[in-house]
Amino acid sequence: MGGGVQLLYKQGNKKRGEAIGSKQCPLHFLVVHGSIPVDKPPLLQINAMKEWFQLTQCGKVEGIVWHCQTGALYKLHRHHIKLPWPITEPRLSTLRVNIKVDISQYELEDVNKSSFIVISRFNGHTCDSISRLHELLNTNGENS
Repeated sequence: MGGGVQLLYKQGNKKRGEAIGSKQCPLHFLVVHGSIPVDKPPLLQINAMKEWFQLTQCGKVEGIVWHCQTGALYKLHRHHIKLPWPITEPRLSTLRVNIKVDISQYELEDVNKSSFIVISRFNGHTCDSISRLHELLNTNGENS
């Protein structure tokens, strides 16, 4: 697998308590390409792929990338087959989150506005999902 990463920002409805961070202090996630395995990939047929995206937990993703032995990469995005994105509960939002934010070697200028300070308090912690991370930060980080 290549070493690419996807930068994501968890946006949600603040009134329902889904958003993590704020406009002034947003929280972003780096997701390593290939870190969400596909256990049973769909057949290479349009209808099979549509069913996979719509009916399986694995298919609750933005797209799927095939890594070929030649080094070529092929991506099928949901919109390529006329399926919506974003969806209500994507697979990424249900996966475990490992917090790896060690700021001990850095000097931060404006610590009151830094998401890194808040989340670094939980370095080494694992949450069951992004939603659980949100709960952890709201109950223990942002109020302390």
